Amino acid sequence: MRRDISRAIRRYRPDAVLVSSWDVEFVAGLNQADHRVAGLAAIDAIRDAGNRWLFTELLKEEDLDPWSPRWLLVSGDPRPTHGVDVSGDPLERGIASLEAHREYLSGIPGHPPPRSMITGITAMQGWRMGVAHAVLFRAFDFHAPPPIALEAMQLAEGNASATDS
Repeated sequence: MRRDISRAIRRYRPDAVLVSSWDVEFVAGLNQADHRVAGLAAIDAIRDAGNRWLFTELLKEEDLDPWSPRWLLVSGDPRPTHGVDVSGDPLERGIASLEAHREYLSGIPGHPPPRSMITGITAMQGWRMGVAHAVLFRAFDFHAPPPIALEAMQLAEGNASATDS
């Protein structure tokens, strides 16, 4: 799965990859296995897609150069950092998309109707942004140093300054 996702990243070269939460428990309750597995695979595939030493057959056989998306956007994270106004047509397209999964949803006991579920969630998230309907995300910048590296560098600079004094 990671290789297939890496292939798509190398082929389409996105700036951002959007996934749902991989946590067992997330903002909507207990998460589904396919959402969790796909989210974790996508995180690894983002890093894999930019590493020429992984999935070398993608470069050799398919001529797909490594590519590193900048952003990982996670929906359903309890600590969102960004949001998108989805009022109007985007909201209606999202509802229609989930409604198209009627047969699948019928196999999930107690699953709410798509329209009421999506409009309710997006209204709650929209309230936080000051719009009618929104989707909130936690954004991770894969081109920035990890927070621990920044903290370590600052600590090292502080120790070097103290030693120089």
